[in-house]
Amino acid sequence: VFAQYYALDPAANAARIVHVGEREIGQPGMGSTTSSENAYDWHRMSKSFAAFGLYRTFSMTLTGAGDPTRIDVAEVTPGMFDVFGVRPVMGRAIVHADTGVGVLTVANAVVSHDFWRTRLGADPNAIGREIQMNFNPVRIVGVLPPGFHGPQRLDRPVWLNFVNDTSEGRTARSKNVCTTSSRKSKT
Repeated sequence: VFAQYYALDPAANAARIVHVGEREIGQPGMGSTTSSENAYDWHRMSKSFAAFGLYRTFSMTLTGAGDPTRIDVAEVTPGMFDVFGVRPVMGRAIVHADTGVGVLTVANAVVSHDFWRTRLGADPNAIGREIQMNFNPVRIVGVLPPGFHGPQRLDRPVWLNFVNDTSEGRTARSKNVCTTSSRKSKT
């Protein structure tokens, strides 16, 4: 349960946030990653979750906002904002229109309040601004509230739009690169 790792607005019901993943039968511990297709099936068939989101984490090189720096990022589906009950204080969250393969020519990002303050100079006009990550343009579409930090691996200053791209040829269900977080429905 993520409630012990960070403070959420009590309305978000942090004690109801759970991690869902796959593991081999007989192996101890919680499941880890899954394919996005498996997770989408779980979400579609589940009656137990009020919100469902996928993410994957990695690092990128940030340029265009001070000295080049390695930045930890997460790609998230729109559901992650519902899982955590958080909305940007400026701009908007990642939306479904941001997640289609080939839909956007520029990635969209929601950034932490600290990133906005320290890397973007607390620019009130930061929404719509482009930065470079791994030499690719990324458009800032939102700024998260001050003090909000995702749990563990999601405590990242940049959340990019998740795109389920299977163009490298592996079948989608064999591509276990996603982690799933969910908020259980009230019982």
